[in-house]
Amino acid sequence: FSFEPTMEARRNVDGEVEVLRSRVEQQQRDLQAAREAAQDTTLQSVVKAQHVAALEGQKRLRTRRTLRGHMAKVTGLQWSQDSSQILSAGLDGKLMLWSAGSGLKLEAISSPTSWIMCCALSPSGGVVASGGLDNICCLYALNSRERPIRVSRELAGHSALVAGCRFLTDGQLVTGSGDHTCALWDTETGARLAAFEGHAEDVLAVATTAHSTTSFASAGVDRTARVWDTRTEQSQLTLEGNATDVNALAYFPDGNAIVTGSDDGACRLFDLRNRGELQLYRDNRLQTAVAAVGFSRSGRLFFVGCEDCNVYAWDTLHNSIVQTLAHHEDRVSCLGVSPDGGAVCSGGWDNQLLVWTNV
Repeated sequence: FSFEPTMEARRNVDGEVEVLRSRVEQQQRDLQAAREAAQDTTLQSVVKAQHVAALEGQKRLRTRRTLRGHMAKVTGLQWSQDSSQILSAGLDGKLMLWSAGSGLKLEAISSPTSWIMCCALSPSGGVVASGGLDNICCLYALNSRERPIRVSRELAGHSALVAGCRFLTDGQLVTGSGDHTCALWDTETGARLAAFEGHAEDVLAVATTAHSTTSFASAGVDRTARVWDTRTEQSQLTLEGNATDVNALAYFPDGNAIVTGSDDGACRLFDLRNRGELQLYRDNRLQTAVAAVGFSRSGRLFFVGCEDCNVYAWDTLHNSIVQTLAHHEDRVSCLGVSPDGGAVCSGGWDNQLLVWTNV
């Protein structure tokens, strides 16, 4: 027995769908209007009204350490939570753990693939993760008695390269992939706990904030950044406005804003509370793609690593470049600010990492 709907029933259903579609579109327009109404001022206007002084006469950053050991391009790095160590990854297939104070290499780990694109260090500092062109994220236990350290677990499930990875907790890791998805993993069992679909093209970067263990952000070739809730597997917010691929993103220190960096050299600051763009950072003299971004501890400065071999320190409030860090010999591919705010580390295609401080 089969039921074939009549033409009249079909027309009724189509009519109801059209009515619902119109309602959704109207609600979207109303929501956008409410957002625009809430954006009754600009960041520049507030800075001017509050008479916030520009960053002039401040101590300038200089190269404190040069970390040499990689035999190919450095592709990723992350500071430990206590700011004492730096993890780096390179296209030589190596993961290296460094002492930030002495510059000495503490560990050198060989990856199953030479094409490592990203790395991450767990909050406790006991586990290292790396992702690459083999579509797998590998985990390594630093406290293993086995030497050399080998892969302790493989997180397999992506169908394209793993371009970004970050720990939410010691037990959970998020990854972003060229298969247009992000994933949440259990680092103990290796199980994929959730898949996050929404990006229309490759995901190029993921970011986490110390203020949440259930949310993260991602960015990619579809020119958007998205904020996700791991409990719902849904995109909570889509940040639009970038004109080209979004290569990098970072949370503001309080977790309420995100800065993105794009292929066209522009950076944008988005407020997550009113879902709007606060500021566009662009210097027309700089015709170079942004590869990495990161905030100072206070958020007053943010650092931008570019393909022109330089790192630029921007005044977040005054929308101006206050210093150019120019000691890399090839394009800058990654950077990170130490959690204690005392140093910046940048990595590049010149096979080295530079640690910058103002002392």
